Amino acid sequence: MSNSNDEFLPENEKNNKNRVSTKKNTILNMIKTLSTIVFPLITFPYISRVLGVSNVGIYNFSNTFVSYFSLLASLGIYTYAVRECSLVKDNREKLNKIGSQLLSLNIITCVLSYVFLAISLLFIRSLDNYRICIIIISSSLIFNTIGCEWINTAFEDFKYITIRSVIIQLLALILMFVFIRKPEDYLIYAGIATISSCGSNLLNVFYRKKYCSLSFTFNLNLKRNLPPILLLFALSLAQTIFSSSDITIIGFIKGDYYVGLYSTAVKVFNIILQVLASIVWVLLPKLTQAFSKENYEIVNNLLDKALAFLIGLGLPCVAGIALLSEEVLYLIGGDLYLDAKWTLIILMFSCSINLVGSSFLGNLIILPSGKDKVFLLSCVIAAIINIALNLIFIPIYGIEAAATSTLVSYFIIFFILLIFIDKNIKIFALYKKIIKPLIATIIMLACGFFLKKVTDYIYIKLLITIFGCMIIYFIVLYILKYNYLLEYSKKILLKIRGKK
Repeated sequence: MSNSNDEFLPENEKNNKNRVSTKKNTILNMIKTLSTIVFPLITFPYISRVLGVSNVGIYNFSNTFVSYFSLLASLGIYTYAVRECSLVKDNREKLNKIGSQLLSLNIITCVLSYVFLAISLLFIRSLDNYRICIIIISSSLIFNTIGCEWINTAFEDFKYITIRSVIIQLLALILMFVFIRKPEDYLIYAGIATISSCGSNLLNVFYRKKYCSLSFTFNLNLKRNLPPILLLFALSLAQTIFSSSDITIIGFIKGDYYVGLYSTAVKVFNIILQVLASIVWVLLPKLTQAFSKENYEIVNNLLDKALAFLIGLGLPCVAGIALLSEEVLYLIGGDLYLDAKWTLIILMFSCSINLVGSSFLGNLIILPSGKDKVFLLSCVIAAIINIALNLIFIPIYGIEAAATSTLVSYFIIFFILLIFIDKNIKIFALYKKIIKPLIATIIMLACGFFLKKVTDYIYIKLLITIFGCMIIYFIVLYILKYNYLLEYSKKILLKIRGKK
């Protein structure tokens, strides 16, 4: 790999003095991603113990319910806006025009979302227990709409985004420990959590004036803007339904206690995916350019590196979480959450399928090659099957059925995407790279099973097992001559230090 992503960029972009370096953006984006991961890791063990399983369940159900209306409010505008604003960011007049059109469209969809949300709260009686919490969390719709975060992203202003996000999250961290003291404080938690996730968008209203001047307009140019927005909305809708329907169905059928259990396991699942995504997404710009030039030598080379990271780091992570499922749940929430053990184990299996399916095939091959509709098709089919399985089996088998439905759905996405892979992609040669990390992971698990039995003290057990498994895993990879992970980890360290 070269030290920069600039080799594929047009000359006018290479020479743009305002362009922020890819290396700097990558580091800033990783800092932002790590802050969003560290924040819940610090707060959730405290919150889960203070609020209790049921109140955590109320918050998570309310948050999931609002996410559907948030999706309608955003309407896929964010991704489209980043692309369109990036094309005209050097022309303030054109930027003001397209930016105002998209902001105005976003305001209209936000108002419609609130209308539908109000109707839901008035007529669905089973939501009565969640009403106040839902109203508090729904303020995120306003924050996200007026914030126009896509302006900052289009201008690659990751320094501002990162500093702002870290400061807001630190403030929220302090507020949580100061004001959340008893189970009844779950509404305060809802407010603070909402501010931490999107409250910083209020600052954007003033900050974005350095780039553009946006105003409301009825000249929305729907003929041009609406078709691509609706396609992106459909993809987001399918993904949201797929990822959120299980918590919603559990809430209606099984109640808050089981939502609390299941959502805690899902939180661990999502953290793992976030960590891995922050590593491979830096390859996306290069892949997109290489696909556009049909340079499959570079495509296959980049995919080889991406899969090495995903599998080399991902497999031992998900296997380790499954091995230490009880200990992880105890660390996060205490004894009350141990009933989610098997749910977490099943979700870790789902995570491993996601690594080679949605994360690799979908995000790094299908989307960069312009096959958005294929990804949409796979997500729609998976979402329908997931909902059907949840409705049938959750009433009988509970939260383990929801986790199993997720596993089945990820398998479906994997096989559908595999069918549509470009024939120039040496996919099966790439997947041979999985064999050695898989062998190392199996050996690591076998040794880890015995390491767990060394002591009953949970913190010492975690330390011994984690570090012991890491050492065993890397020793086996070294014996098997799987040098990808060590080689590219060394390159990353050299880049961070500023060396060639």
